[in-house]
Amino acid sequence: MKLEEEDKSFEQNSILENEFKIMTLFIDNAKTYTQLAGAGLALSVVFIQQVFGLKPGVPMPLDKTLVASWACFLLSIGAGVYYQYLAVKYLEVKAKVDCDHFSWPKSLIEHPYPVYLTMILTFYAGAVLFTIDAIKRLSYV
Repeated sequence: MKLEEEDKSFEQNSILENEFKIMTLFIDNAKTYTQLAGAGLALSVVFIQQVFGLKPGVPMPLDKTLVASWACFLLSIGAGVYYQYLAVKYLEVKAKVDCDHFSWPKSLIEHPYPVYLTMILTFYAGAVLFTIDAIKRLSYV
């Protein structure tokens, strides 16, 4: 009986270790997307300043496509940071760590993939929108 309990405990620890390894990869990937989205925001500003030769203090010409790309990049950053939080909470739940603090929402902690998907989709949407805006602007130059 004791041997069966030890085998079950060993199997649970092995599963938890695998979950930890996999979630670490997803967390690292989320960090990368968050950094890339921040770089996308910065690149879009620098690109417009360089193409139009804007001097500091001169208002940047904006259009809907550029603003939409910024919104997508910002949403991607927010989703990436939120996913990292949810992934850690997910591991806490899997490891059966007792937490006295409030964790919300429980459904996303148990299944954080919608936030991860949001991060990826908004990142690529921002990149596509920025590319469209850059092409439009370059055709005017």
